[in-house]
Amino acid sequence: MPFQEKITDVTDIETSNPLKQLLFPLLFIAGLVSLIPCRRQAIGILKSEKFLALFFLWALVTVSWSNFPFISLKRWIQVVGPAIISLGILMHSDSAEEVKRYFRIILAFYISISLVSVFIVPGAVHSDMAAWKGLASHKNTLGQISLVAAIFWFDALKTDSWKKKIVSSALLLMSVVLLIGSHSMTSFLNFAVWLFLMLLFGLDKLFRPLNIGRFYSFFIFFIIIVLVVSTVFFVPNVKALFFDFMGKDATFTGRMELWQAVFDHAKENIFTGCGFAGFWIVGNRPVMDLFDFFIWLPNEAHQGYLDILNETGLVGLGLFILLVVFYAVHLPRLKKPHLWKWFVLLVLIINFFESTLFVLNNVTGVLFTFSYLALFTEIHKDRSFWRESLCNS
Repeated sequence: MPFQEKITDVTDIETSNPLKQLLFPLLFIAGLVSLIPCRRQAIGILKSEKFLALFFLWALVTVSWSNFPFISLKRWIQVVGPAIISLGILMHSDSAEEVKRYFRIILAFYISISLVSVFIVPGAVHSDMAAWKGLASHKNTLGQISLVAAIFWFDALKTDSWKKKIVSSALLLMSVVLLIGSHSMTSFLNFAVWLFLMLLFGLDKLFRPLNIGRFYSFFIFFIIIVLVVSTVFFVPNVKALFFDFMGKDATFTGRMELWQAVFDHAKENIFTGCGFAGFWIVGNRPVMDLFDFFIWLPNEAHQGYLDILNETGLVGLGLFILLVVFYAVHLPRLKKPHLWKWFVLLVLIINFFESTLFVLNNVTGVLFTFSYLALFTEIHKDRSFWRESLCNS
């Protein structure tokens, strides 16, 4: 819930939320029911995309050796639930493009209320730092949502209606203001990366009639990578300047020590993991030991790939890598604009410093799953199993 005080006591981490306990099972059941009329199409997509389904299946297997199997199973259901709901939404929509309208409606309310709350509700600003959190529980969450909203509203500027352009521009500006106010440097750097890639692809299209578009893009990208690497290695002060700009130290505010501690635990079950969602649980002895050292009470490794390794082992991490490769291979087969690819890319970048993949109640993690399924839904809509009318029953 929004406007909550910062957690300073271990016992508050696992406090139950009755609203979530009621809402999530209802959404999960509704998602399953919505798939019944188009179950053949849904099964066809899962068979063709393979690796997300295999990852979830392996995660379910790992529940059996979790130290907290009931909690792990409950969390597995809560993580798989959004995937089922996402698939149901895509099944009942003409295209993934149509769904963007629903996201914009939700984000318009969320961004507007968050910005207003920052100025009138004390709990919308962190009490121990000059950072906004709006309706979110933390500044990093607000930063991620603002990043997502900015991309949606930038895409909405493509409309021919001047009224819609004005509204989209206003909401884009509000999203950027919230992004800056959140002081979430991970999200801000992701926004910078997205702007750079948009510029690069724009230049690619500009030079494509001269048959040098793709070469030009790769050349510019290569030059920038060389410049960045050269600067880091040959200009000693650049690292310090970079960390000062980010407002962090060379350990990323204690994250490197946390990564090492979690990795030491992951090595104990390196191939199979300790069980899906079975590590960050109050009462788990290794976590309680971490709380003695990390007084800010982390509930994630702040490195999504490390959490996947720790909980599902090299098998789970390998399946996830195959999932990403499979997505990248199939993306060029979609011969039309596809906004959702940006969310896959940006979530992959975010998870170098945050854990949002396949965790509970995380917007960018859910968006990653939705965006992944959106690609394969679009690709396979013209295949034989899709020739029957969509979910008309």
